[in-house]
Amino acid sequence: MRIGAATDWLYRNQLREGHRGAGWGWLPDVPPNAVSTAEVVCALELSGREIPWAQRVSEMLRTPAMDDGERIAPIDVSWRLRALRDLGNDAADPDVVSLRESLLTAQDPDTGGWPMSSRSGPVSIMTTANAITALERAAESDAGVAQAVLWGLGCLVAAILEHEPQHRPLYESAYVAAALTRPEIAAVGGERLVHARELAVCRLLTALRRGDIAVAEETFVQDGAADNWRHLTLHAALSAVLAADDRSSTDPAVSQALTNLLDLQETDRMHSQYGGFRTSPDGYVTTSATAQALTAMTLALQASNETPTRTWIPVLQDHSRTAHLAEPRRLVAAGGRAIVMNGHAGTVLWFCGVAAGLTITVMAILLSGDLGRIGSRTLAAWGMLFVALGTYAGIATRLPRLPRGHIATAVFGTYTAVILPLIQFLLT
Repeated sequence: MRIGAATDWLYRNQLREGHRGAGWGWLPDVPPNAVSTAEVVCALELSGREIPWAQRVSEMLRTPAMDDGERIAPIDVSWRLRALRDLGNDAADPDVVSLRESLLTAQDPDTGGWPMSSRSGPVSIMTTANAITALERAAESDAGVAQAVLWGLGCLVAAILEHEPQHRPLYESAYVAAALTRPEIAAVGGERLVHARELAVCRLLTALRRGDIAVAEETFVQDGAADNWRHLTLHAALSAVLAADDRSSTDPAVSQALTNLLDLQETDRMHSQYGGFRTSPDGYVTTSATAQALTAMTLALQASNETPTRTWIPVLQDHSRTAHLAEPRRLVAAGGRAIVMNGHAGTVLWFCGVAAGLTITVMAILLSGDLGRIGSRTLAAWGMLFVALGTYAGIATRLPRLPRGHIATAVFGTYTAVILPLIQFLLT
């Protein structure tokens, strides 16, 4: 089970950090920090999984990141606040109140957004979306918080409606769509909010169809030095689209995106990082990637339960080693549209293609006297093309880690360099 394997990886890599409590680091062998710990807490809570050593984890989230009196960065504060609330801490909890007040103080007075760093810097859409998510639960009972949330929402809506899409990073659309989809935020209503959410989701779907999803970076100041935050655009975009509309789980582009995400999971049971997710095909297995992938898989499973076609339930829940054959794979893409097929269908097409191709070729050889040289060779070449297409589909769906281009080159190279000359020899 993909979800179970990812959860077990998170459980195995939880660390204790003395008096600071317990949690997770960015990498398995890195000491725990509050942000990575909060990401895991939120992902486990969404998936309905137990949070081990919850009291020690709460201590990690309450421990100040610095002891020199400098204000904690808003991105850090927002994650801590979200996780503490998910751990069941009341809104009146002193640490929750302190974090909430810190977040309200850090709000930009001009735009209503929040920067990533505690020092002066540009407004970050990710931090703004995360801050709104952290504050929304207290908005109903606190007028000041409600005003801050509305102000921040204006910043998110403006980022989508008042700027050309090509001038904004794709990950921003994912964070905006995810924030505006939350029930408490969606209840605010208004044409601009709805329009911004629809445009953000539309842009994400377009990018998923094109396969234009890459890890992006955002620069911010941390501990007095410039640092880069790596945005896992595929993880964020997939989660946002699935949260916005559970019917999107049947969209081929979303299915292919989930397949691409699952390809990032380490599935070798003998591997030390079994169950964890990489940031990219060539990246490391990290806590953030695994937590975000767990969120996306949970949303996909919930969407599959809500739709008649439960496409992803066998993949996400099946313990068998052949579960990966049910995962749809992209065979070819043209004009922004992808042809998607799973391993079982690919196997059927493989056998059908070989059977049909060999039948046509044998008939061409037997009837070569009646068809003539040109006719028999053309018919034989046509028959062997079925064999080549079926072979490509079978290999591409059963060996998803092999690049499609390499498979196509090998199959059709063999077709032109070996099969066609052989057929020509038989017909001479």
